[in-house]
Amino acid sequence: MNLLEKNEIGRQAAELVQSGEIIFLDAGTSTATIIPYLAEIEGLLVVTNGLTIAGLLSDFDINAYLVGGQLKNKTRALIGSEVTDRIRTFQFDRCFMGTNGVSQELGFTTPDIQEAQIKSEVIKRSRNAYVLADSSKFNKTSFVRFAELQDATIIADHCPEWLKAEENIYYMEVQK
Repeated sequence: MNLLEKNEIGRQAAELVQSGEIIFLDAGTSTATIIPYLAEIEGLLVVTNGLTIAGLLSDFDINAYLVGGQLKNKTRALIGSEVTDRIRTFQFDRCFMGTNGVSQELGFTTPDIQEAQIKSEVIKRSRNAYVLADSSKFNKTSFVRFAELQDATIIADHCPEWLKAEENIYYMEVQK
């Protein structure tokens, strides 16, 4: 869904990445759109918990580290305490996270408790955190909050007016 919007979000997100950085890419379709744009960045290391993401990184010959754990078949994400414990030993220059909902009251949400724990830990360990959200994610909530709106910069195709009016919340709308 919303593949054109997600692709533009991925392009803009990739423009933030610098040579020699260590970044985390969350499992998901939004974060996958960044990968083709990363191929020319030298000295990049991408850490992920997504099997599909790891496969795409390999296809584009991008250095990758796959954090191991229990496979969640539906999302092809690796989850569990093994993933969270390993992430606690890392530091990232940037992370790019997906979300199922962006709510003024609840922040960023996802349906899976274990995925939420991983997302939260990655954001804590990143100098710059970004959440990729096409406009269909706004004013929606899911089961578990993984971060407050102030914890990450939102990269979106279109942000609602309530978000633009909030202080201390950073966002980037895709330049078309």
